[in-house]
Amino acid sequence: MCKLLVIDDNHIDHMILETLFEHFKLFEGNIHSEDGRISLETLKKNRDNVRRLPDLILLDLYMQNFSGWDFLKQFKKVYRTFKKKIDIVITSTSINPDDMLKTKSYPFVKGFLIKPLTVETLEELNNEYKAKKIRDKKLKSSMAGSK
Repeated sequence: MCKLLVIDDNHIDHMILETLFEHFKLFEGNIHSEDGRISLETLKKNRDNVRRLPDLILLDLYMQNFSGWDFLKQFKKVYRTFKKKIDIVITSTSINPDDMLKTKSYPFVKGFLIKPLTVETLEELNNEYKAKKIRDKKLKSSMAGSK
């Protein structure tokens, strides 16, 4: 199971995603947050607890108070301290090429998706991270077996 954290200040987007996740059985371990600052603090508090950290964060760029840009800047300072690698995929209504280019400067940002997100896009992302979890598990098993 891929643990997902959705950070977006739009409550309707959360409801739509949750409905899609439930209906299509995607990202069964998902958490929703409307506040990037609180999410970042929670991640930092749990930096050593692999079970409490997400595998993937879907992050909206343009939120009031603490934007996705603010989140990325702060996350960059601490992401190497987490006991688990966390990827971020940007979700945005922005089609500004500068936004897309700027997010590529963050090594943990693995994609940029334009809203509204489609079922096909979510299924592809879910399958990608399920496969990644299986690969990681096999790698850990083979490393443990070679000791």
